[in-house]
Amino acid sequence: MEIKNFETPEFELPIPLRKLKKVKLLSFNERKVKAMSVYGRNQEGYMDPTATKAVEAVSKAEKKYLPLVYICSMCSGDVVSNTEAAKRYRRYAVDQGAIPLAPHLLLHLYMKEESERELAMFMDMVLLGKCDELWVFGEEASSGMCAEIAIAKRRKKKIRYFDSACNETNRALEIGSERLQEDF
Repeated sequence: MEIKNFETPEFELPIPLRKLKKVKLLSFNERKVKAMSVYGRNQEGYMDPTATKAVEAVSKAEKKYLPLVYICSMCSGDVVSNTEAAKRYRRYAVDQGAIPLAPHLLLHLYMKEESERELAMFMDMVLLGKCDELWVFGEEASSGMCAEIAIAKRRKKKIRYFDSACNETNRALEIGSERLQEDF
């Protein structure tokens, strides 16, 4: 009797081996943890509307819209006390749920008032255009503040007025229309 050498036929896997991933078998506790992490379901896998609503409420609170507000306050004159006041105004805006932008605190750090004022004011106006509101602080207005207020009015921005103690007032600063048109 003769024994033939039978060769096994070659076959191709439907998925190349390099694309196969290792599958890890999960223990009972690991399956419970995984089931709990599925949104809207409890650890047994059933829908849990109470937890779902609680998670949605927390998510909405975390995604609360914060308006970008332009802080308009005195810079020239007593620069040290005006800078401290502007810092206080920015903190107030944060406490009110807004994102404050006070470019006059930054631009004077690297720009010269005497020679680059027009460029600095142009940059201020560009930044003002990106803001949702203009918040004006103080009892009097400088020429730069007047220009910012005039541009905000022209662009129909919401303008809010505050005194130096951060109390909102219902009246605009006494600046006069001729002074608003002075620079721009």
